[in-house]
Amino acid sequence: EHHAEVFSWVFLMLQTDEHLRDYLDSQGLSGTVYEHAMTHDISEVITGDIPYPAKKEFPGLKKALKEVESMIEEKLSLPSLDSMDCNFWQNQVVKLVVKVADMLVVANEFKEYEDEEGANVMSIMEENVFRSFAPDILLKDNELDKDDDFEEYEKIYKDVIDGFYYRFVPQL
Repeated sequence: EHHAEVFSWVFLMLQTDEHLRDYLDSQGLSGTVYEHAMTHDISEVITGDIPYPAKKEFPGLKKALKEVESMIEEKLSLPSLDSMDCNFWQNQVVKLVVKVADMLVVANEFKEYEDEEGANVMSIMEENVFRSFAPDILLKDNELDKDDDFEEYEKIYKDVIDGFYYRFVPQL
């Protein structure tokens, strides 16, 4: 059910954001986004869903899960997004679109949740998840130079986060 909801949000994003849709179509990535939406957490059938805060708190756990996920994907002959024939920024666009869709599903499921400091699920996601996709962070963390692909990613990031995510969150 979760993957169907993520797929639906991705579909809605591509139908309502012309710039994003045109970019994905021009790069031949539309099918990849849909495929990733359906398979992005498939290994959780075996591992179960480990909450993001646990992965953040215990970096060794995150690394171990990545290794297990890779083995599961290989065993099930699932396509790996990292082996996709595209550049770093195109790969990030695909991950960003699916992650935002995934977070919209989570936001809807836990919209009433607040942690012990009173932060709601939306502020927790914004701080912990979306920041990791921020262009300046990716540029620094990967020691890349600004180029045309980076500038396009920067526009898409703004479109997806500001134009889509913040447009739909209040309606949840």
